[in-house]
Amino acid sequence: MDLTDILAGENAYVKAKEAEALEIFGQHAGPAVKTLHRLRRKFGHVLPITVLGRFASPAEGELFTDGKRKATRILFDAYAETVFRRVRDPEDFIVLLGAIEEKVATKLTFPCSEPPGAELTLIDWHEAELCRLAWVRTAWERAKPTAIRVLWQRLLTLLSGGASRNGRSIAEPVAAENTSAPPTVMPDASPHGASVEPAERAAPAPPTTTANGENGMDPRAVIDAFIGKLAEAGHKITKKDIWTVAGYGDPTEFERFQRGDARATRSAAAAFNRVLNMESMVFIQLLEKKSAPK
Repeated sequence: MDLTDILAGENAYVKAKEAEALEIFGQHAGPAVKTLHRLRRKFGHVLPITVLGRFASPAEGELFTDGKRKATRILFDAYAETVFRRVRDPEDFIVLLGAIEEKVATKLTFPCSEPPGAELTLIDWHEAELCRLAWVRTAWERAKPTAIRVLWQRLLTLLSGGASRNGRSIAEPVAAENTSAPPTVMPDASPHGASVEPAERAAPAPPTTTANGENGMDPRAVIDAFIGKLAEAGHKITKKDIWTVAGYGDPTEFERFQRGDARATRSAAAAFNRVLNMESMVFIQLLEKKSAPK
């Protein structure tokens, strides 16, 4: 399932949101960019552009950061919303969130005049991760089985195990009578008062155990589930926190692990799985120790 093909189905909407994101970023980044150009004319021959950016005023820097955050969220939500309407399966949708994150980064990458051929990526990675986690939870919420679905599937399972009668399963006539609609059952009340969808098929439930990517489970889904578990416990964490607790100072091994790269080492996979199986409080305590100034 290709992200480009999916987005092409709503090309006008996607292009409009991309233009909106870039316009907002340009408005917020304008003052800092002007200062950067002025400094580069004076000091560009001795200082790289990455250093010159530190001389922007706090107000300009804050505007620039806010622009990155808003542009990242607009793009991520636009792409994810488009895919969400077209991809019903939660696991397929969650896999595509990785491609969406990469597309946002590509869209917010701009060429630099110095050094020649260099590029500057201006995505707000933290904001992208928050967007990603929100859409993961939305996907699983849509897939969550309702009371009617659960009862309907239990009834069909019960009937399918019935004894044969005149060479036919007892379940056959019953199932035929009920193909048009599920039995009338009073569902459990939704906490938000939402109506229950008619039964079509049992939706998959969210993963309840972690994996190392070798048993068929998507490491990204396992990671998202862990971040979601911490969020429900009142702790907002990022992927950086996970690889920090695992004992890594940069994201290289973690990124290989989460995308199932063949170059990911067994020791790294073991370290990340150990972290992803931790209880919330144990993880937070270790993170605080790792983050404490030495």
